[in-house]
Amino acid sequence: MTGAASNSGTVAPGSPAQVFLLTSAVVGSTQAVTPGKGIHITSPGKVRVYLVFADAFGTTKPREATLVLPTPVLGTSHQVASFGEPNFVPGQTSFVVLGVTNGTTVTVQIAAPVVESFTFTLNQGDAWRYTANLNIQAKVTGTSAIALFSATSESRTNQPSVFGTVNPNPILEQMPPSDLYGMRHLVGPTLL
Repeated sequence: MTGAASNSGTVAPGSPAQVFLLTSAVVGSTQAVTPGKGIHITSPGKVRVYLVFADAFGTTKPREATLVLPTPVLGTSHQVASFGEPNFVPGQTSFVVLGVTNGTTVTVQIAAPVVESFTFTLNQGDAWRYTANLNIQAKVTGTSAIALFSATSESRTNQPSVFGTVNPNPILEQMPPSDLYGMRHLVGPTLL
């Protein structure tokens, strides 16, 4: 990937390894292609990868995580699920599209909060971000596989916390391709 740093290491089977990303890894620009922001993880054996969002207040306490899908299951059509709370700042919602292969033409069709569309080209590791302060409804398609991550910077619950009566937490998920959607699902009980 252009402009991407390379890092290698060894992980023993069954042992987690943590890799901390610098703030320079953040895709700051919105509605613009940002080269080299994707992180390509390869391994000679099967691994599970989780993206963990740590506490924004200077600790390493995890606040949200998502399972990262292996590149062979990524698809060319995705739906965005992003929930925003307009009365809560920052409450910002966004999604990021990542290029998996060079020369991928991507079309984004936003249905809400406003109707608009974008077409652009991504190379491997390139990122494109869309941001709003309300719920985002969108369809994202590519001429080859793409990865899509959707996020809300802060959501709230009415649980007491160090922040007063509001407990702000981010929501971060990798959106599976639309062709992986099913008609039957199994949901386990909450662990919290």
